Amino acid sequence: MKKILFLLILVFASTVSAQSLSEEYAAIMNDLMYMKYKQKFKHLDNVFKDNPNDPWYYWMKADIYALGEKDKETRACYEKAISLDSTFAAGYGSYARYLVNNVDGDFEKAVELSTRAIELDRTEFYYYIDRAEAYLKLKKYDEALSDAFFYIDQDGVFVFVGQMVLINCYIEQNDQEKLKELLMSFAVNEIDFMAGPDLATRIGDYYLSYGDQERACGAFRVAAENYDMLGGKAPDDFQEKLNKCE
Repeated sequence: MKKILFLLILVFASTVSAQSLSEEYAAIMNDLMYMKYKQKFKHLDNVFKDNPNDPWYYWMKADIYALGEKDKETRACYEKAISLDSTFAAGYGSYARYLVNNVDGDFEKAVELSTRAIELDRTEFYYYIDRAEAYLKLKKYDEALSDAFFYIDQDGVFVFVGQMVLINCYIEQNDQEKLKELLMSFAVNEIDFMAGPDLATRIGDYYLSYGDQERACGAFRVAAENYDMLGGKAPDDFQEKLNKCE
């Protein structure tokens, strides 16, 4: 499950994080993509040898440690980055995202970090969705829904990320009326790949309960694509549902 979360989050995070990077820093990140784990650190040390107190240096190290699932080191680097620059919005925002998506994350702190990031930069709308995710983990549904709706109204690319928060809020609140209204507003095959196998399957099950086999199959196919990408075997009960879509 941790691998699934990581891969899905990586797709989203790698895209939105680029909004905060200058061309210079984006070029460094691009170079890192093609290096092995230990080489990445050596490269960063060399690039920032004349400016070791650049908060982006520690931001990038945190990103690498996160790839290696080094929790203690990841958090330490984010803490260092924001201690070096109290106006480093990307540092606060990325730290919050890491905590939100960590199984043992500190969600109260994630809310604080996201809020600080928003105060510093209100143009990066993904700070709102990260805070919405943290509120959801804390079961503060009104706050989560408020941030999710704001995000959906502002972001024209990753709208489904906000809709996933709505779906999960409605499921946890057992608000079946709003859940059905939202799910039935999607066109066939509109369930996004970023839903992941678990949520996509659950959405498909809801469509079946609504008597909508076509939409259900669209959701199940998204789940199947996720299983294929991850190289894992889909559960037998899921495979039976998918077979009925052939």
